[in-house]
Amino acid sequence: MEFVRRHAKTILSVVAAVFIIGIFYMNYQAQGPTAIKINRTKISYDDYHQTFTRRLDRERDERETPLSTDDISNIKQNVLAQMVQDELIIQRADKFGVKVPDEIISSSIMSMPAFQQDGRFSRNIYERVLAMYYKMSRLDFENDLRRSIKKQFYRDMMLAAAKVSPMEAALVFRVSFPDEDFEEKKAEFKNTLLNEKRSLIYYSWMDSMLKNSEIINNIPKLESRN
Repeated sequence: MEFVRRHAKTILSVVAAVFIIGIFYMNYQAQGPTAIKINRTKISYDDYHQTFTRRLDRERDERETPLSTDDISNIKQNVLAQMVQDELIIQRADKFGVKVPDEIISSSIMSMPAFQQDGRFSRNIYERVLAMYYKMSRLDFENDLRRSIKKQFYRDMMLAAAKVSPMEAALVFRVSFPDEDFEEKKAEFKNTLLNEKRSLIYYSWMDSMLKNSEIINNIPKLESRN
């Protein structure tokens, strides 16, 4: 709890950016056929399809040429992979009792430009945007926001284990770039090395969770019926 409070500004800025472009998931308790089962959690086909459709629409808006069949297939796989990874992180966070205080949710919502008028939060705009753009209730939106903050917090906590000492950065740089001046590129290289370590930690951790989880994908079977 204290960690969340101390890092509230960082967490809120990340989550606000994510939500403004519409990357979030609907309530996973919705009724309907199960698209994906991740351990004991079931994600309905409606939730998966809505997430996929939003991603597809965004990709179409950002590209100048039509999406190919392979493009659409890749988007489906990316959406599926992201939903599985996110759920595994949430399950891990829940196991360790990670909680997101109500004040963090309120602060995050009030800081989002999409819900502001003349630089101030507007409840009328908030409710209008939820109804017209996000197409969801306040409860669903705030539950998904809480979920996203929890996921971001737990992932950041895991990645905090990655450290790069000045000596390590200098040694790796000199092996990789023996003819270049380390002092000129010290800060940039140290940051690059740190990001590489974080990626290695994340993917190793995720690979371990995937191998030790029960994941059932019903999407091919459900879509073959259409």
